[in-house]
Amino acid sequence: MNLFRTLFLCLLVSLVAFINVSESYAQCSAKFTASTEGGKTNEIVTVKITVENFTDIGGVQWTMRWDPAVLEYVSLQDFDLPELTQSAFNVTKVAQGYITTSWYNQQGVTKSNGTVIFTIKFKLVGADGKSSNIDFSNSPLQIEISDKNAQKCTNAVLTGGKVNIGTVIQPPVGLTMKVGSGAVDKDQEICVPVTVTGFKSITAMQFSLGWDTSKIKFTKLQNFKGLTSFDAGNFGSSLAPLGKMTCVWIDQNTTGQTVADGQAIFEICYKYTGACPGSASINITDDPTKVLFNSSTGALTATKESGTLTASCSSQLGVTVSKITHPCPGQTNGAIEITTTGGTGTLTYAWTNSTIAKNPANLAAGSYNVTVTDGGGKTATLGSPVVLSALAATSQGTDPTAGQSNGAIVLTVTGGNPTLTYLWSNNATTKDINNLAAGSYTYTITDGNNCKLTGSVTIGSVALDITNITPVSPPCAGLAGGSINISAVGGTAPYTFAWTGPGGFAATSKDITGLKAGTYKVTVKDAVNATKTSADIILTESGTALTISARVKQPTKAGSDGEISITPAGGTPPISYQWNDGSTSGSRTFLNSGTYSVVARDSKGCSVSQSFNLQPTDGICYTSARVFTPNGDGFNELFVINCAGNISNQLLIYNRWNQLVYSTNNYQNDWNGVDKNGFLLPDGTYYWILKDTSGQSNSLYKGYVTLIRTLN
Repeated sequence: MNLFRTLFLCLLVSLVAFINVSESYAQCSAKFTASTEGGKTNEIVTVKITVENFTDIGGVQWTMRWDPAVLEYVSLQDFDLPELTQSAFNVTKVAQGYITTSWYNQQGVTKSNGTVIFTIKFKLVGADGKSSNIDFSNSPLQIEISDKNAQKCTNAVLTGGKVNIGTVIQPPVGLTMKVGSGAVDKDQEICVPVTVTGFKSITAMQFSLGWDTSKIKFTKLQNFKGLTSFDAGNFGSSLAPLGKMTCVWIDQNTTGQTVADGQAIFEICYKYTGACPGSASINITDDPTKVLFNSSTGALTATKESGTLTASCSSQLGVTVSKITHPCPGQTNGAIEITTTGGTGTLTYAWTNSTIAKNPANLAAGSYNVTVTDGGGKTATLGSPVVLSALAATSQGTDPTAGQSNGAIVLTVTGGNPTLTYLWSNNATTKDINNLAAGSYTYTITDGNNCKLTGSVTIGSVALDITNITPVSPPCAGLAGGSINISAVGGTAPYTFAWTGPGGFAATSKDITGLKAGTYKVTVKDAVNATKTSADIILTESGTALTISARVKQPTKAGSDGEISITPAGGTPPISYQWNDGSTSGSRTFLNSGTYSVVARDSKGCSVSQSFNLQPTDGICYTSARVFTPNGDGFNELFVINCAGNISNQLLIYNRWNQLVYSTNNYQNDWNGVDKNGFLLPDGTYYWILKDTSGQSNSLYKGYVTLIRTLN
């Protein structure tokens, strides 16, 4: 009730102020005219209220009356004054045949002649032959027109209209110029024709066009027809930014020109920029150039018909966000769903992350926007980008007093999907916790999409400790590839680290890598020299190291008859091979002379490599070269007996004192100058015997070879 009284007093004060200022008078001569319309029973007609000389007008009020037995009020539309809306009209008494209007604007408003400031729609309920006047009345609301200074306009003229039932009002006989109407989408261009009727033997014409620049913007003139020497040069468009344009045309022959009734003599184009839905009028006016038409028989009075551009927004393309799913921390499971309205044809979508789906999924945290394009090429984007943010939290802890439980932890949480829930290691379920003793507290935050974020907060004094020890053993036996990661907690930061390990290993980093198998320890020291030493951290080897041996058959001078057969040991099967010539076989045949290198790799990626130098022999079986040089240079490294691999055999090597220094069964041309214990033999001449042990011939083959490792 107090609010009602306040509003009533404000209205009363406003009315008193209006009555007081209306006692001052102005010489304005605004003119208001209600149109005359006609139609059949049950049809809807539109009565237009147009203005002339509407300059710096600050307020209007009146009553409009009609016969309710003939006309039934439907609606008010097409408002074309600032702040003139449905609320400026009292329609509670339409059943009694009247409405009242009260409109004010302190800055004053100016409109072009012929502007329709609003329309009233009626349904024709009377019988054919009936009619009703549309009158401006002083009862119950008195007629008052004032300028922007609140001075009453003494010369204002209000002319009523009329609605006839059973009679369709025909355009007046004589010359008529009419601006076309049309429907347009917001921010789109429309071109409307300007047509003439009764345009006979016209020798000259001039007129002005006016429009509301807050709603439409002039773009161009086009399609001049019907008249000679008539084009854009006849128009003055310098005032177009102010909503005005002039036209002057003269028949150069002075005999007069005639245009067929209803023909468009030109088109004028506008871009609709006003509110949507809404409308804008294009009026033929006397401002700034008066409307004049001259014919070969004298001056003519022209009927001027305005056009209306209507923006219904029915097909305006729009896009809004309907649902957002934020991704989980560290994941790409976010999603965006949008809703589109309007547009024509098939819609396409272009997101800033190059996605073309309407509703993209599998999104990481970040900023996203979309451009929607319809079949007509119109586009729409979101008013602001969509920002996807995963759960994140920071904490602020308050240490408890020594020996008490008065500590607290406050979380600041961002991102995620509503609604968030909390679970602490002490079973608390609130975001912030208090009444805490010294210690570490772990939290889990769960959002509405079941995304989880965990963290730990330590308050008070906690002893130095080593946690989260994560050893990773080397993947390949005999090689360095292991690692150890740790965490230091408690104590007083910063920390220092001292590692020990096999073979004199030492390091000072928190985490260590490139480790061989063995036992490691770490000692952590804090800022106040408190120390903590870990238990033994053991890295183990996985299996045995991968090695390979080979049986090599040297090629003869005939070529393409050398062989290399690899035998692996250790490692983790299966074993794969990669040769320098591209082969992947473990057994090579039909080889020419040259260097062959192989890398053997097991299933864990552990590898070993070896090279073989094949050189042609003289082609005589069971003979050898006179010299071999096992010095590691990759050439002539092995003692080769031609065709040794063709028979079962036993090889015996003697020094010059007839001492047996080396022997082997089934010799495969792989002796590199070591004795039977694996030690290097000195340079010198050695004698060899190859026994055929196949049981067929029991032959003995003999020879000597000089071993040279160094050349002095």
